[in-house]
Amino acid sequence: MAINIEQFIYIEEVYKTGSISKAAKNCHVSIPAISQAISNLENELGVRIFTRSRLGASLTEDGFRVINKIFKITSNLEELKDITTSNDNFLQGNLEISSSPSMIILVFKTAFAFKKDHPKVNIKITEKMALEIINGLKQNKNDIGFLYVNTELLDDLANWEYETLIDDNMYLCVGRDSPLAEKQSIEPSDLSDQHIVEYSGINSKRIVRKFFEDHNTSMNSLFESNQFEIIKRTISEGIAISFINGLLLRNEPRVLNGEIIPLPLKNFDDLEISYGWLRMKNTYFSPVAKEFLKYLKKQIEVGDY
Repeated sequence: MAINIEQFIYIEEVYKTGSISKAAKNCHVSIPAISQAISNLENELGVRIFTRSRLGASLTEDGFRVINKIFKITSNLEELKDITTSNDNFLQGNLEISSSPSMIILVFKTAFAFKKDHPKVNIKITEKMALEIINGLKQNKNDIGFLYVNTELLDDLANWEYETLIDDNMYLCVGRDSPLAEKQSIEPSDLSDQHIVEYSGINSKRIVRKFFEDHNTSMNSLFESNQFEIIKRTISEGIAISFINGLLLRNEPRVLNGEIIPLPLKNFDDLEISYGWLRMKNTYFSPVAKEFLKYLKKQIEVGDY
């Protein structure tokens, strides 16, 4: 069987980008070279890996099985490369991180400290929603993701490695002039006549809507947004109230100056949420990624996030 490593690298890149032309550009080869690599491997294996159309290239059922094997091969190749540089006194290479908005400040602060000690590591950080993070990890676009770890969103737990790092809570946030601002805690019945602006993340919406369903209370949703700055402004101006997790409220200027008042909610355990890191087991877990995790955990220990 005449298979070479370049075939695997090209095919993995097509899967990541969903496009033969983009893969060719990223790999610095011609489009025919990518197409030929795919055709050669399909002929060798006797299966169709990609379905090609005007919209791009998507994996077939057989293709999913093939790409998982390719991930393992390219992961072992990266590990082999690290062995050859293990005698160096410094880390080097690339690290691609995806983070939810809730953990992005912690990730950035960690990156600053990490980069200072390891200047030869190139770090790319992208802020994404939970499902985008999970899909990016599946496609091997990112090395590690930081998010609210909701295992219900993971198709097969056996394929994932994850760890909880921070336990947090959801709070009802109201403006300083809201009639609710003087309350010590909130009962579901207090919200029946309140306009609510929702964060459009899948985890946040699930928690908030379950809160109302469990208490047989209707939710008066004004609008939803994936922009926390818009949500916070809407709250501070007294237009609506919202549910926001504690991580996003840490060191928030509008909370510190009293424009936004976070209030705990009674009788709802599901408002407790956990944040951590997530990665696919069949992808390479580089020394760079492992060391970054150590730095991030230290950042949490000292409370600088």
